[in-house]
Amino acid sequence: MQIKTLRQLALEMAKMRIEIEKGKTVEIEWSGEKAKTPTQRNALHKWLEMLAVTLNESGFDMTVWFQKYSKAGIAARWSKHSVKEIFYKPVLEAMTGKTSTEQMNTVEPSEVCDVVGQALAQRLGITAPAWPTRFGE
Repeated sequence: MQIKTLRQLALEMAKMRIEIEKGKTVEIEWSGEKAKTPTQRNALHKWLEMLAVTLNESGFDMTVWFQKYSKAGIAARWSKHSVKEIFYKPVLEAMTGKTSTEQMNTVEPSEVCDVVGQALAQRLGITAPAWPTRFGE
């Protein structure tokens, strides 16, 4: 939960007090990081979609991935979801220890994309698309 106003803080503190008075334990997670914005989430999903198209157009479909790097005999085209699960999330976890894109701060989405892009270029010779902007790039 994000608390952004003093009023919201007071309400949450009142709820916690009630729970504590009932003998329950209240756990609070403190973070000074800003959570990623809806615009960043949309940009991430657009980038994943663009990377899926790039991988498919380069001839590196999931058949090649599974034959070279995983389970042989599975044929499929890349999708936003498969790119996220196979490339993006493992890099996110290695870099930050976070297992969900919902946990990212405002800096991490593009940093992880940069690392994924560098790895694809170095290992497979595939140039990942640039991070999308609100100007349509």
